[in-house]
Amino acid sequence: MTRDPSLPYRTLRSTLDRENALPLRLEYLNDEDELTRVGIVEKIATIDGWPTPISFSVRTVREGSRSILKLANVDYDVGLDPSLFTVESLEASARE
Repeated sequence: MTRDPSLPYRTLRSTLDRENALPLRLEYLNDEDELTRVGIVEKIATIDGWPTPISFSVRTVREGSRSILKLANVDYDVGLDPSLFTVESLEASARE
């Protein structure tokens, strides 16, 4: 796989939960193999039978800043057209 030069990291390491395959920890490393940021799933809830990360934090190593994402309303099986999630559709949306 060719690295996208616009990304600020070279390597992404993830730690997965063995029971549900959710990523619990993400480590971003730069071109010098230095850890630059760490993402951690803080809380998982079962919603409509699906294990769902509902709180996630990202910490920058150098600056020490931290961002937290908390999901309040999660719905599954809402009738979205699967074609919305093709590579072509996602790339086109990113360009808009």
